[in-house]
Order: sequence, then C-alpha cells, then structure tokens
Amino acid sequence: AKDDLPGFDVEFVRALADELGIKLRIHWIDVNRETAIGQLLDLDCDLAAGAVVDPGAVDDEVELAKKVIYSIPYYGTGYVLVRRKDGPRIASLAELKGEKSRRLGAEAGSVADYRLRQGGFLRRLFPTQLAALKSLNDGSIDCAYLWVNVGWTLHATPKFDLEVVPNYVPQDRWNVAIAMRRGDDELKRHVDRAVGKLVSQGKVARWLARYHTPFFPAVAEDTNSGEQARSHPATDRGVEPQMDRRQRSKNGYSGLDRVRAKGQLVVGLGQNNLPFSTAHPTPAGLDFEIAGLLAKQLGLTLEVYWAHASHNSYPSKLTTKDLCDVILGVMPDDRFGQRVLFSKPYYVASYQRVTAAEGDTTQADEVTEDEPLAVESGIAVTAIPRGNIRRYPSLEEVLAAVATGKIRAGYVISTHGHWLAEKRWPGKLRFVDLSESRDKFPICVAVRKTDASLKDAIDAALDELAQSGQLAEVFARWKIPIAAAAGVSGR
Repeated sequence: AKDDLPGFDVEFVRALADELGIKLRIHWIDVNRETAIGQLLDLDCDLAAGAVVDPGAVDDEVELAKKVIYSIPYYGTGYVLVRRKDGPRIASLAELKGEKSRRLGAEAGSVADYRLRQGGFLRRLFPTQLAALKSLNDGSIDCAYLWVNVGWTLHATPKFDLEVVPNYVPQDRWNVAIAMRRGDDELKRHVDRAVGKLVSQGKVARWLARYHTPFFPAVAEDTNSGEQARSHPATDRGVEPQMDRRQRSKNGYSGLDRVRAKGQLVVGLGQNNLPFSTAHPTPAGLDFEIAGLLAKQLGLTLEVYWAHASHNSYPSKLTTKDLCDVILGVMPDDRFGQRVLFSKPYYVASYQRVTAAEGDTTQADEVTEDEPLAVESGIAVTAIPRGNIRRYPSLEEVLAAVATGKIRAGYVISTHGHWLAEKRWPGKLRFVDLSESRDKFPICVAVRKTDASLKDAIDAALDELAQSGQLAEVFARWKIPIAAAAGVSGR
C-alpha cells in the first residue's frame, strides 16, 4: 500500500486507536492461510477489524457465538451490480430474469453464485473477479454481480470502461464490526463509543470513498435471510459456499506458496563480501544482481538479509532462524545436507594458473616444473599441479607477485582472482584453466529442505536467465568468468 493510501482498515484502526487513547500495533496476517478471528482467539491481537457479523459463523469448527463478541457495526457490505458505461442501463437484478440472466456474470463458487442459482438466474460463471470484468468489458455479458471491493478494482484498472450501478442497494448484505474475545465487555463499551463517533462524523463513509467503495449504512436487523431468493426452484449446481466458516489452514505451508503470498523473496547475502555482495556504501555485487534477476523472474520484489558470510554458521541463518528464504553463492556441503536443498549450480568456480600477460601469450604453458607456484596461505586445494609451492598471506599478494615479476606463476580462485586483477592490474595478468585440476566448485542457491517447490522454481528461473544471456551479462560486468556446471547438479 502507498503511504497516502494504506488501506481502509488501516485508516479505520488508526483513528480507532486515537479515539481510545492507546498505542496501535497491527498484527499482519496472510489472508490465504489465516483469519483475523483466528488470530484474535489465539491471543495474537485484541481486536479483529472488518469482521462480517454472522451469528452462525464458525472458525476452525468452533462456533464464534461462544467465543466472540462484536462492536456496533460501522458499515454494511455485500454484492453490487457492475455494468458497461455504454451498455444496457441495468439497475437491478429484477431486470435480469429468464433468458436475460444468461448475460449476467458471477464468480464461480461464491456466495453470489449460490444466491443467483437459488433465485433461478441463468448466470455465466468466471474463475475470478477480473475474468468477469474482462468479459463484461468485452461485451460477452451485460452485467456482473460482484463483491463491493470491485470499486477499487475498477479504479486500479482504467482500461475497463465499467461502473458500479449508481445508488445500488445490495440484496445480499452483511454488517461489518470489530470482533473481540467474549468477556472483554469493558473493552467493547469503549470500542462501541469510539466506533459510533467515527460513523456519526462521516469518517467511515469518507474513508471508503477514498478506496472507491460505496458506503452502505449498517442494517438494524438481519436482512440476509434470503427467503425470497431461496423460494425459487434451484438447479443442482453444488452445495452452498460456507461463507460463515472462517477456517484457517491446519497445515503449514512453505516454499513457493510462502514467498508468493508475501510477494517478496528474502535473499541472504554477505554484507562485506565483494565481488559477490556488499551492503555499503550502496548494495552491489555479482550475487546481489543475480538475486534481483531471480526475484524479478519469479514475479517478486527483492529484500536482502545482510549477514556475516564468513561465519561458518551462515547457512543456519537460513535453516533454523528463518531470516531469509534463500542464500546465494553456496557450495554444496554435506554438513548441511539434512537441512538444506541446493539448486542446480549457476556457475562453477575453479582454481586457475595466473601469469603475467606481457610477451609470449603461451608463457603460462611454459612454466617449468622447477619453478615455484604462488598460492594463498590457508587455502585447501586438492590438486595443486606442482610440489614446489611458495605461500603468500593473501590473494592480492599472490597477484602482485606475479604482476611485478617476483614469481612467474600463481594458482588462484577464478572468481576473486579475475575481479581483483581487473581492479588492480588491468590487462597485466593472464588466467589459464588446467585440465588436470580437480579444484572446481559448483556454486548454488540454498533453500530450506522443506522448500522443494521454491528450489524447482529457482532452477527454472536460472535456466531462463542463462538462456536469455542475462546471467552472462552480470558476470561480464563483474569481470568474473562464467563456467558452465556440466555434469554437476544441486542436491
């Protein structure tokens, strides 16, 4: 949500908190997996805004009448008619009886679908609200019976030349109130007073108007018996949708569903780990750019969890602390095999021989067996191609020794080696792959063991990025060779 349009419920509860003279803390939920009422009963919050009042409602098979009390309602909601601005001037459902109702659209499986079916309407069904609106806009139907939030959808989709029927009063209508736990009677008295004030001042109607949603005053008694609609013969189109059941998922969910639900991919990167990633002075690095491409490919926004990548417990931040969804730049390691899945490698890092680039371009191959080979201290490599080794404190000192002629050749990692050589000694060093070297390391994306669907999506995204050439462009910008991972796969 934008700062100036945070959402109707947010604006309402902010004003409610001000009226009550208390500090507001919003407990955010995933509406696809949780319910505000459920979080209220779990003691995660004190109030649940936007609760549709239904005496027979249940939550996870628990009758809410025994668990929940409601404030006075602050507005009414329901289903409205939508029509084309240049189409038939339909103003009510009564005008759509008989064959005309074949030109009426609704969402399949919705309460509107059920009520229309019970009323004998020969409606057309659509999988989503947007699908119904598109068909209406294209002229395939003349009217659609949709949930009142369609006003905002029309505002956000200017290509639709449609309108909510002016002054339409919903036949299928519910009151909306604040839900509280049974026993919170003192809280209810204060909430009722504050809600009544906000309604009487016209603020609720003005806030709804900001979101292009019509305001319907709350009804004093239940007008939703539906007797008139139910009196018509009903065709056998399935059971009534259980709008009164506010049921949370009994099973946790993970992987691709989780990141899509929040619309965000949280990637773990080292905060001071160039050329792969850095947080300062501005975020940058090979893996930082690849993370952005992955998020975009998956249709998500990117959020980075900046970690100390040099710490040996780095993967545990993903697996045990839930601080991020994935980690880039990880070499498969059996120590984490019980907790982590690895994507297919997106490149292979390898050790290469480095020599000065001046003179004969074949000189790297002419280094004799007797000459010492410069290697960074503390580096564990399994296939150094010669026994005569000279250790240097750092990679930079290895490259400096070769560039200045202090030693003829070195044995260095391709990633840091190429990047640092280009920064410090551009054009002065030459790198050569050694066919006999076994020091090659597949580099993967790590995900939690339970997130197989996310791993599969990342594998597919990496394939697309490789085929489009976007991966190669990032590697070229960072002067790092991109080596294919032939015959190597993630685990």
